[in-house]
Amino acid sequence: MVCFARRLSLLDVSRNKMTALPDGLGGCSALVELFLGYNDIEQLPPTLSQLSALRTLELRGNRCVTLGLLVSGVQRGKCCICFRQQLQGQGNRL
Repeated sequence: MVCFARRLSLLDVSRNKMTALPDGLGGCSALVELFLGYNDIEQLPPTLSQLSALRTLELRGNRCVTLGLLVSGVQRGKCCICFRQQLQGQGNRL
């Protein structure tokens, strides 16, 4: 199970039709890159703010993702968050 992978540095679960992430993902303290693109994720668990080593978070192609506590918990300037939100009638544009 992912929550026990404390030495995991890269996780790519893109294009898996995921609707949610396990809260335990925040326990992957060595995670540097997290690719969640093109799923159906609407919210990120607050425990992701515990990922102090995270430098890349890719969220393209998901539903309206609420970043909330995640952004406030990530060290300013050290994490690149990439996402693209599909706006009604405008296709997929940045």
